[in-house]
Amino acid sequence: MTRTRIFAVALSFALMLAASPVYAADETAAAPVKEGAGKAAPEKVTDNPYRLKVDKRSKEIGAKLQPKELEHLAYIREGFGILRAVYMVERDVGTAVKACGRDNPALREGMDRRFSSWTGAVDPVMKEKQDRIDAAVNDQTYIKPKEIKDYLKLIEQAAEHANRTIDKEIITTPEACNSLAASMDRTQDTVAKLLGQVQVKPWPPVDDGSDEDKPVTTPN
Repeated sequence: MTRTRIFAVALSFALMLAASPVYAADETAAAPVKEGAGKAAPEKVTDNPYRLKVDKRSKEIGAKLQPKELEHLAYIREGFGILRAVYMVERDVGTAVKACGRDNPALREGMDRRFSSWTGAVDPVMKEKQDRIDAAVNDQTYIKPKEIKDYLKLIEQAAEHANRTIDKEIITTPEACNSLAASMDRTQDTVAKLLGQVQVKPWPPVDDGSDEDKPVTTPN
């Protein structure tokens, strides 16, 4: 039985939500799954009702904001997408760790300890970045904060809907569970690097003449 990786949730989002510049793709960690699991056909916009709402709302917001305002909102949206991707990754690997511990009592303590170390390294960074995004939403003056929060909620719902289309039946053989633990060793720094990409510009904008941290995408 071939073991494929399901724990690259951010990568899955990049494939399924390609038309929506929300989720960053990168290697995260590998959870063992059945052959063929973790795969989904490329999602059509019409297959995800929240995607339609996101696209509609993006156009509405874009029509009433100035370029600098759109750029600032792009940082918020991009950072939010990265955080949600990492959160879903953490949630899925936690489910896999519990399943491995349930079916392999001898591995439970070691896997729980490794997962606690992984979350201990990632969670504080996630909180700090989330606090920055929350502050950026509340401090900007070009749109009501609630409108941005509702917009981000639609993006989250679209991602959750896409995530539910992936078959995630987990294999809990000792070999597969050891592979999961090893993947956490390899990818802890990768996730930290991904979170490090979350940047929020100040508002009002300060023009330093540099495009170094300019986000890759802006809301449509």
